Amino acid sequence: MGMFCYFQFLYKNDTTSPEYMGKVVPVGKIVGTKVEKEIACSGRQISPDDGTLLIAIPARAVATATPFSIQRLSNTSTGAVGEAYRLLPHGGNFQKSIKFTYNALTTLSFCRNKT
Repeated sequence: MGMFCYFQFLYKNDTTSPEYMGKVVPVGKIVGTKVEKEIACSGRQISPDDGTLLIAIPARAVATATPFSIQRLSNTSTGAVGEAYRLLPHGGNFQKSIKFTYNALTTLSFCRNKT
């Protein structure tokens, strides 16, 4: 079973210009606490410690108990807003679709308060 995602959210309007296309940036630094859960065939949800992302694993998406984790990272993308996330496991397929819910309003509110 597997999944590997690395979310990075961009703020600048023109992210299709050559300066952004295919640009490789370093992986961000660890932020907050890594959240880990073992999820069995009955399904479960997992969310990072800031609550901005929710991953719902439905029943029978995995055949056996599988460790899942979410780690927040600093976002190193040019023009980025908010943080990046490292999601595990990776390297395989799920038997059912996994649902990702991202609360962008939390990130945008956080950014407004920083200025």
